[in-house]
Amino acid sequence: MTKKTTQKNRDTVANDLAISLANTEQANPAAADLLRLCAFLHSENIPEEILKEGIKDLGGNFERIADDAAAWDEAMQEACKAQFLRHNSSRKALTMNRSTQELLRQGQSDEEQRKWAEQAVRAMNNAFPDVEFANWSTCQRLLRCAQTSTDWILKWDFTSEEAANLLSETASYLHEKGQYAQARPLYERALAIREQLLGKEHPEVAENLNDLASLYHITGKYPQAKPLYERALDIVDAALSKEEESDTKKLHKKRATSFNNLGSLHKAQRLFEEAKPYYEKALDIWENTLQEESANLAATLNNLAGLYEAQGEYDIAKPMYEKALDIWNEVVEDDHPNISATINNLGGLYKAMGEDDKVQPLLQQALAIRENALGEDHPDVAISLNNLAEFYKSVGDYAQAKPMYDRALKILKKTFESNHPHLTMCSKNYEHLLFLMRKPKKRRSKRRK
Repeated sequence: MTKKTTQKNRDTVANDLAISLANTEQANPAAADLLRLCAFLHSENIPEEILKEGIKDLGGNFERIADDAAAWDEAMQEACKAQFLRHNSSRKALTMNRSTQELLRQGQSDEEQRKWAEQAVRAMNNAFPDVEFANWSTCQRLLRCAQTSTDWILKWDFTSEEAANLLSETASYLHEKGQYAQARPLYERALAIREQLLGKEHPEVAENLNDLASLYHITGKYPQAKPLYERALDIVDAALSKEEESDTKKLHKKRATSFNNLGSLHKAQRLFEEAKPYYEKALDIWENTLQEESANLAATLNNLAGLYEAQGEYDIAKPMYEKALDIWNEVVEDDHPNISATINNLGGLYKAMGEDDKVQPLLQQALAIRENALGEDHPDVAISLNNLAEFYKSVGDYAQAKPMYDRALKILKKTFESNHPHLTMCSKNYEHLLFLMRKPKKRRSKRRK
């Protein structure tokens, strides 16, 4: 087929689409707007809830169908008549061919494209839930459309609060799922927008700073993380010093979070004496200022226990881990990934204390929780695999250890740069295993009769 023929066919399709859109507009203006909106979402399996929930405050032709199920069904049927949009009722999802999306967008002026891209961002922001573990399945279902919308934010340089929030929430979910490279530019843009909208010293900016710093931290970029954590803490301290600030509870939570994060950053660099006061300040806020047994308190207890364990103070670490685990069991589901950190750490502590009979069940439990909640290729799964492999290596079960190291290294190499501490540690552990496997077994000498 020649280029001329291909262009002719494309022009024919574009003409048919324009006629179809005009007919749809005449029959049901809301249906035509649904087609225009779908042109700015991901092409495949567009979840219904983006359109049903997302359009509720978009105004215009959507007002008539936003809260009227019968009007919604009527508009959807009209939008699907010409088959440019297909509705899968069993999956509660829609699909629009990419070429159809491109032609719809090309038929619009730059001003119209910007308008509908912004409408798509607002709809996605309305539909995308808070990134809590209970909402992860919904986040995953909406993720591709959310990422398409964040692409429009970056392309058109949107600077609305809706844009900042969608960037931040999408980045947060990607972060939770271990997709750090995809999360970083979204965090960075969200921070820039919030600084522009609210000013660089606003308490909400502190949250964005902590998010980005946490990403730098987890990817081993400690020098980049520290000033962001410190700046977040300075902002919160300044806000707390102002008498007119009303929501002090929220600020104290942000302050404790900053202390906890700074403690973890120093601990990751084995700067234990510097880390300890940060953890203690965070703990004091959770226990005394806020007086709540929350997931945040459990996380800080877990982290401080890890510091004591690293310093060999097992008698102090053990009850802290146990208290953290008790709180986790009270405030989150049994399959929550955060609970796996304390279970994993308790297993490591028992190994250090020589109580080998308690180690394997805990490490296996932590691994199972992480695989189920995070997916088999998450870097936290790699940490659990490394720890379980270390246990098997220590008891001489090299056949069990090797495939676990292999799998852990594959995940870590895919996720992190070659100098990342987790990758370095796992590589050294694996090399030690190979050394032990090459080492000839000692033969027992036979006693002469």
